[in-house]
Amino acid sequence: MGQFYWYNGKFKKALSILDIAKGTFEALNSLLDLCLCLHLIHRCYAFQQKYSEALDFAKQELKIAEEIGHDEGIQTSMRAVAIDLIGTYCYEEALSTLEKSLILAQELGSPLAAAQSLELMVYIYAAKENFLEAQVAYDRARRHYGSLALKGTEPEMAHLKKCTSNIAILESEPNEFFEKHSCPMLY
Repeated sequence: MGQFYWYNGKFKKALSILDIAKGTFEALNSLLDLCLCLHLIHRCYAFQQKYSEALDFAKQELKIAEEIGHDEGIQTSMRAVAIDLIGTYCYEEALSTLEKSLILAQELGSPLAAAQSLELMVYIYAAKENFLEAQVAYDRARRHYGSLALKGTEPEMAHLKKCTSNIAILESEPNEFFEKHSCPMLY
């Protein structure tokens, strides 16, 4: 139910339900379910741009995913932590987290996770006015999305188009990149 309310933008209701679920999963020691619950709580806060609050839950999620050795969960949690760090202007820590996330995505053989990590790196490089690195990261993300778009998946085709468009913006008017783009929610 919490996910349903999150999806429909009813964050207060989602958070009240997710808080109950969190307590239940903690009591049952159901760590994988707890990870998912923490991720949804993170999303509720992040989608409201309450990144400081979201970061606490993303870090809890990451810690549990690491404890149980859930590699996909670790990778997803790392991106969640990075989104919140970008939102709180902690660019160096976000970049370090994304570099680890990218390595893990490559080890897992996940071009989608790799593309998402690279796309988030763009926002850090652009914020630091390192527009060449931003273009390189977007180009790498575009190649990963492109490999998935060849399979005909709509979301990846949309991401491929967005990357191509944003590369052009970075090339022609890099200082206006943030005026036209906020930090993406990629999941």
